Amino acid sequence: MPRSGTQLRNLVTQFGLILALEFCGLVFALVLSRVLAARDVGGAELRRISSALARAVDAFVQEELRLIAVAAGVLAAVSFGAHAALAPAGAVLSRLEVAFWAALGLGSGAACGALVARLSARNALGTSLRVLQSAGTSMDAALAAGMRGAGATALFAEVVSVIGLALPFSLLYAMKGGFSAEAPVAADLYIAVAAVSPGFALGACISALIVQRAGSVFHNAGDIAADLAGERDAGLEHDDVKNPAVVADLVGDYVGVAARRAVDLFTSATLTNVTILLVGAALVKQHREAPLAILPVVFLPALVRAFSGVSGAFAVMTVRTDESSDVATGLWRGQVTNALVTLGALFGAAHWLLGNRASHFVLAGAVGIVGLSLSSHIARLRSDKRFPALRDTSEAMRVGDAAAIAQGLSSGLRASALPMLVIGASVGAAALITSRSDVPLSGVVGVVLVLAAVSCTNPYALALGSFGAIVDAARGVGAIAPTASSPEAARRAARLDDAGFAGSAMAQAHLFAVAGLSAVTAAVAVASSNTEAVVNVLHPVVLWCGALGFGVALAYAGDTLRHGVSNARGVTLEVERQLRAFPRERGRTRVPADFSPSYKACLDLSLSGAFRRILPKVFAVVATPLLLLALLRVVLTKAEPALASQGLVALLLVAGVSALALGLAGEGTRVTLAASRRNARPNTPRADVEAALGCDAFADAVGHGAAPAALLAVQACAATTLAAFSLVFP
Repeated sequence: MPRSGTQLRNLVTQFGLILALEFCGLVFALVLSRVLAARDVGGAELRRISSALARAVDAFVQEELRLIAVAAGVLAAVSFGAHAALAPAGAVLSRLEVAFWAALGLGSGAACGALVARLSARNALGTSLRVLQSAGTSMDAALAAGMRGAGATALFAEVVSVIGLALPFSLLYAMKGGFSAEAPVAADLYIAVAAVSPGFALGACISALIVQRAGSVFHNAGDIAADLAGERDAGLEHDDVKNPAVVADLVGDYVGVAARRAVDLFTSATLTNVTILLVGAALVKQHREAPLAILPVVFLPALVRAFSGVSGAFAVMTVRTDESSDVATGLWRGQVTNALVTLGALFGAAHWLLGNRASHFVLAGAVGIVGLSLSSHIARLRSDKRFPALRDTSEAMRVGDAAAIAQGLSSGLRASALPMLVIGASVGAAALITSRSDVPLSGVVGVVLVLAAVSCTNPYALALGSFGAIVDAARGVGAIAPTASSPEAARRAARLDDAGFAGSAMAQAHLFAVAGLSAVTAAVAVASSNTEAVVNVLHPVVLWCGALGFGVALAYAGDTLRHGVSNARGVTLEVERQLRAFPRERGRTRVPADFSPSYKACLDLSLSGAFRRILPKVFAVVATPLLLLALLRVVLTKAEPALASQGLVALLLVAGVSALALGLAGEGTRVTLAASRRNARPNTPRADVEAALGCDAFADAVGHGAAPAALLAVQACAATTLAAFSLVFP
């Protein structure tokens, strides 16, 4: 048995390695972004378009940042007051110290989320212009520009989630002498620091709720108006410069897809990191007298997570193609590289920390990575015309858009079954494998390790998802600035767009799976820290608490969908107003070639509608678990006090699983309907094209609005529960 001094030195080494790996990822992301930014975006026309789009993006982001600051300020004040009044007074941290660091963590999480949103939106704009310029040179240059720009954003979001959490709380740990204290004192300090860390996750969720809702509503408004009022009713191409909603549609790709996905990843990564800390605290609490013996198990998931930047960087840099090869092949090559580097990191970290006990944990992590990869590719197949889902939806378009939407929705609902089965089997198998080891709470550690291992592949998944939005925007910019791109560049941009669509389908399914697992694992962290929280599913109170979690996911998703449709209607009416003065022929508006639409009117309507009454909805989501906890404590304190903690765990478990199913169903619907629209070629009968446009509008509202909203609402409930649980059940 090594001496305590040696174990403490190993602890410092492991923690230093984690931070070093994350800082390497941050440096790589900044260098990659800087190299891309140094490239010229093209001629005067592209520069003019870039400047106009940048002003629109900045206007949206500024309003977004204002709302995030207001929401974070209010909740930080509430957090400070609650911790100052209710936090258990201990020898390690006073109530005021707990209150200060909890509020600081919440503000830091919100600030980091806002920073990720701003940088991802601006980076997506710059990258799309450079993709268009590089497409004039070669397919490989355009693919490399798109993936490296998207990869820089993904690495930044991932690394900030770790550094933003680690720096303030490691500072607190060091200020209290944790790195030099005796083992029992250091263990108590670790438990106390971990208890205030959920504030960072709550701040991240606050920023994500605002970014997702406002961004998706803005995106839906521009895209639906451009499709329905511009293309279907007026006969203008989706990206026609005469379409009044075309600029709002392009800006929506940056703020409503690229930025939203980046903040989604940041939130999932942050909730995962906090869950790892809390499960580690539960292990240390069980071994308070000899905590050094359990440290290797505590640090294993965190060390595996630290390799996310390395694996993502390797994967992004291996994506290559040529003029004759399938572009998607280069994207899948990067995914295989990502998985192999992650497996290597898992193997090395487990054997370094656990020695001959590593085999169970390596196998569990490998099962999780393979299972999540399979479930993601199952979702991608719905965009393949060789499979029945797409053929059936295309056939239904001959009846009309209502029949096609119903067919696509049924396909999406069926699409959730197999991925859910694969994910559940992978997590269950990992828990079963690790339970055979001699490590305490080994089944819980196995679930957390699976989440850590699959989260290690998040940066490349986000890069794929952002790449789809970037190349779609690049194609749109090329359409409204035809003199800035050659026909060959337009052809390459179209090929990239098709590959990016397939890649984004896989990436979104992966990110949804990780988001759902992070919420479920947060419930596991709550249960592992309190023996009374083991769920009794047969008790009516516990059962209905779980049903409430499902209701929260449904209600918030439905409200986001309603908000998006309402805003889209306003912009659609504005497009129709601008085109109303022109004559119609055979049901189509004849727009003159020299018509200059008012893009600003559509942008202003999209912007004002996107931020309407967001904060009350955000506060309602955050307050739900708090109100439930207060009700359960007041009603059940004397009769059955354990039901309060069990009800919270049930809420998170049912909400997490149901939101994952909703997300996968929504994404399956989006992919099927959007792919059907892509297959509606210009020589397709007009009725089929009009049906395809209606399908695509519904797909955007569900896939970019309702589905991610459900998962974010559940993650916010999980973060709130983790933050409140330490106050009520210390």
